[in-house]
Amino acid sequence: MKLTRKLRENSRVLILIVMAMLLVVFLIQDVIHTFGTADTGTNEPVAQVFGRTVRLVDLDGADQALSIAAGLRISLPPVNADNQLDARLGRYLLMAEAEQLGIRVPREQVVQMLEANQVPGAYLENLRDRTHMSLDAIYDAIGRVVAARNLFGYQLEAAVGESLPRMEQLYQQQNQNASVELSVIDDKALLRHVGEPTEEQLVEHFEKYKDKAPAHSESELAFGYRIPDRVRVEILTVDPAEIQTKVRISKREAQAFYDSNRQRYMKSVEGPSPEADAGAAPPQIQMTFEEAEPRVREDARAAKAIEEAQRLVNEMYDECRRGFDANAATEPSAGLFAAVAAKYAGRGAVARRELGPLDQTSLRREPGIGRAQATVARQTVGAADLAFRVVGLVQPAGEDDVSVLKVNEPAPVLIEMRPDAEGQPRPYQAYLMRVTQALPAGPPASLEEVRDQVTADWKLARAHELAGEHARALADAARRDGLKAAVEAATQLKELLTPPAESEPATPGPASPAALLGPTTPPNFRRQGTPIPNVGLAPELSEKVFAIATQPAGESGRRVVCAPVAKNFKWVVAELREIQPMYLGDFDAKRATLQRSRQFNQQLEFMQEWGDFDNICARTGMVSLLPKSAGEPEPQ
Repeated sequence: MKLTRKLRENSRVLILIVMAMLLVVFLIQDVIHTFGTADTGTNEPVAQVFGRTVRLVDLDGADQALSIAAGLRISLPPVNADNQLDARLGRYLLMAEAEQLGIRVPREQVVQMLEANQVPGAYLENLRDRTHMSLDAIYDAIGRVVAARNLFGYQLEAAVGESLPRMEQLYQQQNQNASVELSVIDDKALLRHVGEPTEEQLVEHFEKYKDKAPAHSESELAFGYRIPDRVRVEILTVDPAEIQTKVRISKREAQAFYDSNRQRYMKSVEGPSPEADAGAAPPQIQMTFEEAEPRVREDARAAKAIEEAQRLVNEMYDECRRGFDANAATEPSAGLFAAVAAKYAGRGAVARRELGPLDQTSLRREPGIGRAQATVARQTVGAADLAFRVVGLVQPAGEDDVSVLKVNEPAPVLIEMRPDAEGQPRPYQAYLMRVTQALPAGPPASLEEVRDQVTADWKLARAHELAGEHARALADAARRDGLKAAVEAATQLKELLTPPAESEPATPGPASPAALLGPTTPPNFRRQGTPIPNVGLAPELSEKVFAIATQPAGESGRRVVCAPVAKNFKWVVAELREIQPMYLGDFDAKRATLQRSRQFNQQLEFMQEWGDFDNICARTGMVSLLPKSAGEPEPQ
């Protein structure tokens, strides 16, 4: 009861804090007018929850309540779902969950809240007219959303917070340092001591990793030769710069461009200004059209070239779309884009390119098309994302907002944005794109396709093993004599790491492999792994070094760790000198900042878990009544 009373007394403050810290404000687009003029719901059952059947019309009602509340800046955290229907169902379930738990906001409280926030009566009257709802029904809709948000606030308050011992532990994890000496062995420096693999060894290595993706970790090397999803794409475009010289600008067009972009055409006042401060830039005044006309014409010509190029691409899209639709029942002509490019070549510099096969990352790196975007179902989708939503790589799923393309189907027109004279992104170049072949991920057909890579990786694996043997030997010596003495005595290892006729670099560069043996003392070596000079980020190494502080030392009293940092192709031998002490005063000085940071992270984590659709279903015991999608596994 005390917690409930406290939350009620501070409800507005709590709501403001929580919503500010969520960072992402969930606002449903204003569809109130749509709901007020058309019945979009049906009696089709969607789910069962709390002993009642949920239908599509119920989801419409929840959407309407959220839309009304969103207009008043009252919102819920987002629901994380795979498709739009699940997201709608999840939002409904959040309100149903609050109702089931007995959390309700009566009309009187809603009215008081609206009055406190100075919502004008005219706004509510207009809302009633648009939705054809009574004021009581509007208040009830708002109350449902506020009740769900209150439930979130109550559960957030209970979930967030740390005990003093836990805060001390977090401070220790983030701030405690160790004094260590490190010796680093670079795997790649030993490659020249590795022989060539036999055919049997190559085949064995290939068979082990052929259907895996590379996944090196700190503890081990994990190669992979699985080829990711790839596509071949065909592109048509018109570069505005290629047609700019052919564009004609009339006097009227130039004048209109000048009137719309006066801020571009300024000039400095000639002569000294008595009002200007010494050293200040001279004041700017507006140029007349006559003064700026040469520049205006060039700028207007460039802008018109962009418009004409985009218009031409739109026309080509319409023709490609018609050609594809006309052959929808059969295999569309492979020469469709080529024929359209030839037809329109006389009207502009139409460029046609064929790319691939490319994986998604490679397509993103392609100049121009890699940065282009299209609008699909009110979502902005990049060319690389759109190209990989193609039949053969993915299957359409329910009410997915982003449609799945067919092979050879023209994608919506894509636009590359570039900064204008003021640095603002503006549409520049338009592209047509179609996927001509979809190649699903899978292993290479044979060793021959990746022989060079397999050979190089086999050698690297052997070099890593060799480095590990020397690192363990060095660690054994360090446990007896100390790391510094062990490195001084490791003459054979130094010779292996030193290339023939090594010369000093003319300019400063990275330390040589032999110099990495050190040993060196990094300025910061913390419990919570931070990048280590010449090693990189190695949290497992940090954990092992701090762990040996509590273990019995050997006869010599030395504490030494030997560990791989395989993802960076290194081995490290570390000798722990001391764990630096922590002081209560330092903790007290940083406690408030640490607590705020921890609470913020906890709130974000809780918001993500609370709004996860699977978690919502588990909390509410929802049973889906929707038909299973093709290929969806049966529940175990």
